[in-house]
Amino acid sequence: MPKFIQADVVINKLLKQLGLTKDIQEIYFYWEKVVGENLASKVQLVGIKKDTLIIKVSSSAYYHQLKLYQKEWLKKINIFLGENLIRHLKVIK
Repeated sequence: MPKFIQADVVINKLLKQLGLTKDIQEIYFYWEKVVGENLASKVQLVGIKKDTLIIKVSSSAYYHQLKLYQKEWLKKINIFLGENLIRHLKVIK
C-alpha cells in the first residue's frame, strides 16, 4: 500500500528547494490584495532580489500604473508582511 504525503508538506519542500522563503511566499499570496484583482491578473511577479520585488508587465499602460502607485503598494506589502522587507519595485517589460 503506497504511503501518502500531505500536499502542504510537498509544496513547502518544493518551495524551499526553489529558494522561496516564507516571506516571499506571503508576497505572492498578498499581491492581489495589494494591487487589486484586475491588475494582478495582468502583471507577473518574477521574483525578489534582495529588497526589490521584480514585476513583469505586458504593456506600457501597466508599467505606468505600477510606477504611479509604487510607494503605496510597497507600504501595503510591508504592512502585510509585518516588517519592512521590500523597499523597491522593479518593473520590466
